[in-house]
Amino acid sequence: MDAENQVEDIFADAAVNTSASEPPPERPVLLDRQELRRKRIDDYRDEGLALPVAGEACLTGVSADLYDITSGIGEAIKLSLADGTPTVETVGQLEPALNSYLRGMRQLDRLLQFAARVVATRTHADDTKLQLQELAFLSELNDAAAG
Repeated sequence: MDAENQVEDIFADAAVNTSASEPPPERPVLLDRQELRRKRIDDYRDEGLALPVAGEACLTGVSADLYDITSGIGEAIKLSLADGTPTVETVGQLEPALNSYLRGMRQLDRLLQFAARVVATRTHADDTKLQLQELAFLSELNDAAAG
């Protein structure tokens, strides 16, 4: 669950669990959400770097960096659009940033797909190794019983 959905859930729970005399808490401002997102990215990075397989740990670190970079670009775009009503001119001025954001997100998608393939391949290899070990053990048992 990403940080924004988590924030939504927290405020929905707070609205339900608040008495009628207490107003529901204010929604977090954009910068608070960005801080929550950065914390989640840091958590993702820390968990990934603790993985026992070095390649997967490094891949997760790179993914976290890319999350962080694109998140910063997204934050700048949102803040620019929050200053007033977006016009064709202001959106045109943001086009380089929007393109960078989209390229970063596309690269992140590719990186995460690659990471998923790496994990699936390793899992398949581990399963195959386990099956071969079981077959070798059964073969040894059959040889011992026959001999």
